[in-house]
Amino acid sequence: MTITTDSFSVRPFTRNCHIIWDEGDHVLIEVSPGNSYFSARRITELTRWAAPRSTAVDIVYADLHVAAVFASLGHAPEQAARRAAKELKAVRRRIVGGVAAAGPPGRRIGVRALSEFSDDRVYALLHRRVQHFLATDDEFRKSCDLMVQQFLAPKLAAGESISPEQRSACLDYIAAELPFFLDTPGILGVPSSVSCYNALMPLTELLFSKGGGLRVARNQAYAVVRPEAPEAPERSARTMTPNPEQLDFPLSRRGDVLPAECSWLREKQPVARVRTLTGDSAWLVSSYALAKQILDDERFSLKDTAAPGVPRQYALTIPPEVVNNMGNISSTGLRGAVMKALSPRADGLQEWLRAKADELVDGLLAEGPRSTSGRGSQTRSRLPCTAR
Repeated sequence: MTITTDSFSVRPFTRNCHIIWDEGDHVLIEVSPGNSYFSARRITELTRWAAPRSTAVDIVYADLHVAAVFASLGHAPEQAARRAAKELKAVRRRIVGGVAAAGPPGRRIGVRALSEFSDDRVYALLHRRVQHFLATDDEFRKSCDLMVQQFLAPKLAAGESISPEQRSACLDYIAAELPFFLDTPGILGVPSSVSCYNALMPLTELLFSKGGGLRVARNQAYAVVRPEAPEAPERSARTMTPNPEQLDFPLSRRGDVLPAECSWLREKQPVARVRTLTGDSAWLVSSYALAKQILDDERFSLKDTAAPGVPRQYALTIPPEVVNNMGNISSTGLRGAVMKALSPRADGLQEWLRAKADELVDGLLAEGPRSTSGRGSQTRSRLPCTAR
């Protein structure tokens, strides 16, 4: 769901990212040298936008391995070092000037370079983890390689391939940035944090998915933040007629009422193009008859939603191989057998629960009232059932 403010639209990547955004503890704005998006004016706008919405704001700019990237692109070492120093000086000047132009924000605005965290214990640990997974995790390495390709594509001549030196320098640059993407709260000591950038990175879905491998901290969020285009005067008033080409799905975070747009969609456009939380384009079916037709059609299946490259509503939360195997689990009878064993009516379950409850209550009585408060939580954890 996109959050529209007076100056920027905010698109948290997952539901949990949305919750962390609502908490308003901390906003991190990462600035990359050479990215024309981060002008002094844009920094001012971002500062004015972020400061009232969070307890603290930090702007961190990447200053590690910049000279090595320039050198890999053909600059002599001395020239690459001079160019990197000049560009980084200009980046910091734009950030500091933009923050100053924003006026007194009423919140702490930190401006830091990545190199300032080189000796930080948490940052160093996260950086080592990134390097470990680059060396051992094929899926993670492929996602990083895609970022390298996107970065170098406009800088190489047509038909020119990426050299090993260029790939190595860019991977070092990416690895230095990723610790803040993974666990800003751990590095800066804040309760939770939202990392804001102007585009969705190829690594986002992987790092926010469940399962093994390198993953973000539970109190780390990511959001795509883009300038909100001003509305034309004649359209400034909000109407109940949506523009399907601009619909974001889910339509609303509330679970107790249907969004107002649903009535219009069912009547006027029961099949509408929408944009999901992952930024993918998808079709929303809102009429009962069409939804029933789709659910009965074998061409639509749950397992296909885990295929590579398909649009997704949310970040993938379970491994694709598990999604693909759900049909097999049901068809072989395994699901039915497991659910039967978990049923409250399973043979002997009630007798076992009674005996176990009696045993735990006897233990509480034997130890006396002074220890009852200390044993209550242990009792619940040992018998996680609701008695009626």
